[in-house]
Amino acid sequence: MKGQSFYHAHFDGSIGEYCPIFFKNLILTILTLGIYSAWAATENRKYFLSHLEIASRRYFYHGTGLELLIGRLKAMGILLIVALAYVLLFITFPKLLDDTFLLRDYLYLSFFSPCSLL
Repeated sequence: MKGQSFYHAHFDGSIGEYCPIFFKNLILTILTLGIYSAWAATENRKYFLSHLEIASRRYFYHGTGLELLIGRLKAMGILLIVALAYVLLFITFPKLLDDTFLLRDYLYLSFFSPCSLL
């Protein structure tokens, strides 16, 4: 198409270089019960981006495993707060639970029943 420019992408990594990284990350993630997965993701990103070239430019990943772990912990904390608020709401007001199930059943039947397709 006229006016569009396309860039050539080139990846110069090899499976021989990546295999030791992969197996080290796998073993350490299993041994630490998943805690090392943040550092493993960082190493994977660093490897793949450092071997990627688009439009004659190299890319690099500057994040750290600790930053990724802190971000994951923050996200889990927010989800935990929302889940606890939801549980406390229905412990405090059990009548809402009955009304919620009625609303859920109504929405399910109205959107997914064969009669709604007619």
